Amino acid sequence: MLSERRDTIIDHFTGPLVHMFTRLDTWVVEQRDTLRAEIKTLVGL
Repeated sequence: MLSERRDTIIDHFTGPLVHMFTRLDTWVVEQRDTLRAEIKTLVGL
């Protein structure tokens, strides 16, 4: 079961990359509906 998973894991944004978390979070919120539609299409839910 685990070998078939295709999860993408993003490392913690720490140190010099800490500023990226806020930008990523904002982008995800803005693109939520588009991302959900794309995931629904790819996964077939």
